[in-house]
Amino acid sequence: MDSVLFYDNRGIADGIYLAAGSIAGGAFKQQWSINTDINAFGSYNRVVGSLDRMLFYNPFSGEAPIFSMGASGFTKLAEYGPDGLSKFWTHVVEAGSFLFFYNASSGSAAVSVLDARGITTINSYPPGAFSSGWTHVAAMGQTLLFYNFARGAGALGLIDNGAFRMLHTYERGSFSSGWTHLICSGDRFLFYNIMDGSGAVALVEGNELITVDNLEAGQFTTGWTHLAGNNDGVIFYNAKDGSGVVGRIVPGGFATITPYAAGEFASGWTHVVSLSSSKLRSRWDALQGFAWPPSVRPGEEVAFSVSTAASNYISTCVRFKNTSGSLTSDEIDDNRDLIEVAVGEGEEQAGEYQFTDFSPAEGCEQWNESFQFQVPDAWRSGIFAMRCQTPSGEQHSIPFVVNPRNGKSGDLCLVVNTNTWAAYNDWGGYDRYYLAGSGPAELSVKRPNFWLFETNSVNYPYYCRHLLRSELWVLNWLRQNKYKVDLWTDLDFHDGIDRLGEYAAIMVTSHPEYWSTQMMGYLKSYLDVGGCFINLGGNGLYDAVDVASDFTRITVYGHQQEGRTNLFRRIGQPESSVLGVAFPWSSIKGDVGNCRNIRVAYKAKNVDHPFMQGISSDDLIGVNGWGYDPDPAHYGGGCGAAGWEVDIIDENSPPEVPDGPLQLLALGMNTDNGGDYDAHMVTYNHPGGGWVFSVGSMNFAGSVPVDEKVQLILRNVLNTCLGR
Repeated sequence: MDSVLFYDNRGIADGIYLAAGSIAGGAFKQQWSINTDINAFGSYNRVVGSLDRMLFYNPFSGEAPIFSMGASGFTKLAEYGPDGLSKFWTHVVEAGSFLFFYNASSGSAAVSVLDARGITTINSYPPGAFSSGWTHVAAMGQTLLFYNFARGAGALGLIDNGAFRMLHTYERGSFSSGWTHLICSGDRFLFYNIMDGSGAVALVEGNELITVDNLEAGQFTTGWTHLAGNNDGVIFYNAKDGSGVVGRIVPGGFATITPYAAGEFASGWTHVVSLSSSKLRSRWDALQGFAWPPSVRPGEEVAFSVSTAASNYISTCVRFKNTSGSLTSDEIDDNRDLIEVAVGEGEEQAGEYQFTDFSPAEGCEQWNESFQFQVPDAWRSGIFAMRCQTPSGEQHSIPFVVNPRNGKSGDLCLVVNTNTWAAYNDWGGYDRYYLAGSGPAELSVKRPNFWLFETNSVNYPYYCRHLLRSELWVLNWLRQNKYKVDLWTDLDFHDGIDRLGEYAAIMVTSHPEYWSTQMMGYLKSYLDVGGCFINLGGNGLYDAVDVASDFTRITVYGHQQEGRTNLFRRIGQPESSVLGVAFPWSSIKGDVGNCRNIRVAYKAKNVDHPFMQGISSDDLIGVNGWGYDPDPAHYGGGCGAAGWEVDIIDENSPPEVPDGPLQLLALGMNTDNGGDYDAHMVTYNHPGGGWVFSVGSMNFAGSVPVDEKVQLILRNVLNTCLGR
């Protein structure tokens, strides 16, 4: 492909934008541009081929149309629907007359042929056939060059008659580490470092890769996000400001022929595609990081891996407490719900860019540790964060959990929903909710997560209300009211908590959606010997996940809505048999219990129960709250305790009184009090001797800090299990 295609897959205003041209005489000549509806074209993450037969591939669904494109529009030549192609290829490279597919997480690969009729696979290679972790794959004809950003390792191979043959491997340190881009132009490979503007040129002689030119830092402009090369030259492009350069590889290095100032190209193109292409996603230079392990005990160390384009930043450990009183939706969006309290002096850390173009399955396993923090011996269990801030004011907060010293110090066990955080985290290109098709999908725990604290995230107003921040609302209220709480993550619970049976109750809150079968087993065993379970969330214990043996990944199954194939109820362990309620789901309609546009109060139904002491029959419970609808103009607003995602009594719940133990305490007014999807607040006495209390609403947590009726019921429940 000697032409150059610009493609924007973001679907801004439901539009998909494409433009094409060629490199001629050392300049880019645009030939046509198209703006089409996203529903007509689709959104894809991998693009390869020539304009007369170009493959657009979605790695998290397996969908892949083949288009012929030109000034008059585009024609769909062939189409693969969900699962039509194998999913999760991290690299798709045009290699002469072949396409080479590679999965950097598993080390699997395939060699195929692309034509107007579709894709024909010539050879498939199972997981482990190739080394995993290659960050770059580039082709010069049918010769393939593999490179690893962090290790400086590489490999050279050849597709020979449709079969791959390894020519040479290069151990760690054989190449310079830190190259962010790798392309081919003519008979040369070009390496580029976006941070310092350095580069290198190499060619293939026999079975060896030979470096012929080293270009020192500053010889290229820094910040190019996309490189595309063909036999006519190389185009550099900056997606942030729309600047560019066209040039050629020449003896001695690289010759810039035509520069383009900021704005001469449109900004924001997600793909620049030619015969050989290399890019970094948008946010490559953002301050970002993760903690490992996610939880530690006092006296232990937690390591932080951080990436930033800044030369340095300040790290400060903080804890949180709730502000007081009612807040508006705008104030919640501005993070005024929580007050940060520094628990140590800030420390200056050296900045380091770490490669960010990994898939969600790979995560940031290859990142270096940036610094460590030792938790003081005297600290009590809690949720903390390492707040990192660059000199320009950019901030990123990395949460971690401190478990109790000696395995237990409190009366109550609160499980932190880290599996749900991982499922909603789209760092790397997709989350659980972008998946389509069938089968398993891995999601790394070792990834930055912009949904937990960052107010500059586009969807932050949605995510902050049901993930970490809402869990903090409940935890802080418990602490303010002198309840002694120990915190354990989902991963801790999956691994097993030695002294679990000593707790008066296990608690979950907000959105405990993703549990493993091991977690469910531990909960059932705890209840069987007299324990109590307090469920202050909605959509709980819903979708069963696998947890990797090293705890670095969770695996989800199927896709959201009607495509969920591993729900607890579908594997013979319906959650309502434990919780008393369950999130309504249908194999036809999907997640029908999502009432995100209806956040209202509960109406009391059984004021004679001890949990309802102090509540009268005409009381409305949970009128006030912080869990505002993030889009009131579209969804209708509201901040009541009952709503967003609601759980109800179903056919697998324990029988209701008088025939059984289950009691309906309050009913959400989500559908005018009595509809199919009103939130059910329930309790029942468990045969093991304890009891279960479930509020049946994801939005309940938002009312805990501010609604007196919600607080009264919660005190009744807690004091009962504590024998007060």
